[in-house]
Amino acid sequence: MKKLLDITITLLFFPVLLVIYPLILIVIYISDGSPGLYKQQRVGENGKSFLLYKFRTMDALSSDTVHQEHYEELSKKETIEPSLTPSKPIRIENDDRITNIGNFLRKTSLDELPNLINVLRGEMSIVGPRPLVKYES
Repeated sequence: MKKLLDITITLLFFPVLLVIYPLILIVIYISDGSPGLYKQQRVGENGKSFLLYKFRTMDALSSDTVHQEHYEELSKKETIEPSLTPSKPIRIENDDRITNIGNFLRKTSLDELPNLINVLRGEMSIVGPRPLVKYES
């Protein structure tokens, strides 16, 4: 039932997404001349790995290593529990790798729209836990 609901909701928004996706991709490309789609390996249900799609919010030359090192350093000091309102954010505050348009996309959650590709493919759900990067699982 949940999968049917995910697909129905995604398909209802599909016409709007056909307009929004290209606009966001163009704005990202114009702002720094690099492709606007970002792909990353994530761990889903039952430990299954898949490619997660997002709009790129960081400088194209940014490395995932900075986040991995930050996460590993935090996890040495305390247990990190997933939460919608964490008392101490896991993310790097004032990260200078985030572009101006990327900052806007993150604040409005528009950077997550390509996740709907993953929803249609059955790799994740609209409502559910955030798929983790391998080093977070």
